[in-house]
Amino acid sequence: LGDVYKRQEMKIIYILFAGLCLLSCEKTKIEDVIREVEPDQPSSIHYYYSYKAGEVINAEKLGYASGEFMPGCTYIYGDTLFIANTQNGHFSVELYSLSAHQKLGSLNTWTYNDAMQTFGNYVEAISVANERLYLANISSCIDVFDVHTLKIITRIGNRNWGHGNTQLFHTHAMAIVDDYIIVRMKDGLQVTLQSDVSAEKYQNINYYSRGSLDGFDVNNGFYSHQMAVDTTGLVFLADYGQYGNRKIHVIDTTLIQQGSNITMTTSQTLPLEFNPRGIALYKNLMYISAADGSIRCYDREKKKFFLTFKSVPGYTFKGGQKLLVYNNRLWVTDVSTREIVGVDIFRNVIEEYE
Repeated sequence: LGDVYKRQEMKIIYILFAGLCLLSCEKTKIEDVIREVEPDQPSSIHYYYSYKAGEVINAEKLGYASGEFMPGCTYIYGDTLFIANTQNGHFSVELYSLSAHQKLGSLNTWTYNDAMQTFGNYVEAISVANERLYLANISSCIDVFDVHTLKIITRIGNRNWGHGNTQLFHTHAMAIVDDYIIVRMKDGLQVTLQSDVSAEKYQNINYYSRGSLDGFDVNNGFYSHQMAVDTTGLVFLADYGQYGNRKIHVIDTTLIQQGSNITMTTSQTLPLEFNPRGIALYKNLMYISAADGSIRCYDREKKKFFLTFKSVPGYTFKGGQKLLVYNNRLWVTDVSTREIVGVDIFRNVIEEYE
């Protein structure tokens, strides 16, 4: 028994010594310190995550007056952060340089067939694939631009909601995997092929697949939905569930086939006890913004929630909605503060010796 107490005391001494070393040198890694103290002893490693607020982007930073900017979805391509402005009367997509920390420009008007066009409503989802910028608009269309020149290429849907072969029934979320453009419409899923998208088919592009409506609530309240894609190509859909179907749908693109009433979701679908509004993936973690303003953390390997937070050092969330993970930063769109905050993610390690 005395040997057990002695080993416990030595373990505490090693960890305290590691902490003192860290305080004296910020660049020292805790795992390196512990291994240097006791390199030959068997050990077990445990990881935990911590967070700290970084850059905050708001109306002033984007050149808007108060009340002219409401942040929506975001997307990062290269050094550019694309930000949807969902404020009525100011619908646009803002371009922001991550390295220069300043606005690059706005996409709010364009010319098609010598006629000036604007967004008919706000952009709900942004994606880039094959040098094309896809902007899914709540008004039943996806406008497609050249990502470099921002010149219009074509449009999927015709801004008139419905279930016709070339129509979209509103667009609440979007993800692109290989040739598939997957959209969460008002009442279910619809897939269009990238290979069918061309300038010649403007507003006349047929859908490829429509999903079964089983397990999907009609989004009459126009609540926030969002999709995220993992490294294997699975699509995770944060489905608000206005009438009780609150869940994270997991969409397997190998199940997609031409036709209608196609089952695309899998048994991995996760029922929830809260209404999700946004989702982002990071390593084995899934971040979900909830309707109560919190952000929930789910471990996909252990299949359990392990953390809920409404604040991080440097920022308190009041209405987190759309989420985005890029490198080691979680971008949170807060519709209550009308800001987008970049939250740095730190993966920390504790090594315990036997």
